[in-house]
Amino acid sequence: MSAAAAAAANTPAGGGQQAVPFLLGSALYTEAPFGSFTAQLGAVQQPVTPVWQVTPGNFLDGIELTISATGGVLGTTAALTSYAALQTINYISFQDTGGGPILYPMGLFEYALAQKYLRPWAGDPQRDASYSNTINPHVVVDLSIAVKDTLAILSNTDARAQYRMNVTLAPITSIVTATTGVTAPTVTVTAAIRSHAQPPATDYANRPIVQYPPGLGVSRKLQQQTIALPASGTATVQLSLTGNEIRGLILIFRSSAGALTDLTDANAGNIQFRLDNGIQWTMLPSQIITRMEQFYKQYFGSYGIGRETGVFVLPRFRSPNGGDPWLPTVEQSYLSLNFGVSDVASGTLEVVYDQLAVGVALDPSLESI
Repeated sequence: MSAAAAAAANTPAGGGQQAVPFLLGSALYTEAPFGSFTAQLGAVQQPVTPVWQVTPGNFLDGIELTISATGGVLGTTAALTSYAALQTINYISFQDTGGGPILYPMGLFEYALAQKYLRPWAGDPQRDASYSNTINPHVVVDLSIAVKDTLAILSNTDARAQYRMNVTLAPITSIVTATTGVTAPTVTVTAAIRSHAQPPATDYANRPIVQYPPGLGVSRKLQQQTIALPASGTATVQLSLTGNEIRGLILIFRSSAGALTDLTDANAGNIQFRLDNGIQWTMLPSQIITRMEQFYKQYFGSYGIGRETGVFVLPRFRSPNGGDPWLPTVEQSYLSLNFGVSDVASGTLEVVYDQLAVGVALDPSLESI
């Protein structure tokens, strides 16, 4: 539906009673899982087969992915890898009815970080009461289509048009440091949609209800870029997945051995963030961490955010503690970071982008949320 058509549908006929907002007239609900797959982790990764076909209907808000396991034995030789529960899935993607990406290919670890840092009101999956980081892991991750208050929610009221979801289980070596004496767990993955229902035309007081959610027509993109870092000196890395409004960047630094590794003030020096010819900011790694603690304090409490080693977040949305507005870019934008690489020589920088393709007149209340 076009923005103009949606606006017309949201206007009460004949200038009558004030319309009830969509969020008050609709209902958010979760259906029974549309897909379930069970397999024992093996020596190689395993795709969920057949590919899940999804018919959400109504307005798709997100997908709840649950990973649970039984039967695993760690033994006495092996240990769990870092964030083992979040390493059980190598690959997740979600495609629209034409095959175009909605959720771009990323691992469960990256999607868990996206929930924690880019939609902090949804909580940290690692803090859920059911979370278990053991040889028999359990974790629930919110794969969000929309941002908040139906911004970037997805409309699909044609039951004949199906989405496709791809999930690939990781090999056993992703969750344990050695396989000697280990009995691999049998993992079950289930997925359930979360949608806003199409509201009735009127409520019980016969007041008209807005039929379409605000933020419809805005597209959200969660994407990943991995950049190889030099063996020494200073790196100037280009963040090339530009072209939309950036509402957050997650920077994940790994050593040459693949271990999550922090940048230090002594070795990285001043990190400079540039957009084209303008310097957005220059900070030491410790300053970035301080800004993260201040920004997320409201969501994660006085004990801090429990930042993962090697993870630095650059939020570009509003929070109760302030925050920067969305960062507009075009495809030709030169977005870059400059820093010393001694801590992560010959390692990698993985960047998770949260971007919005707006392209329509936006309700001012949704700006930079």
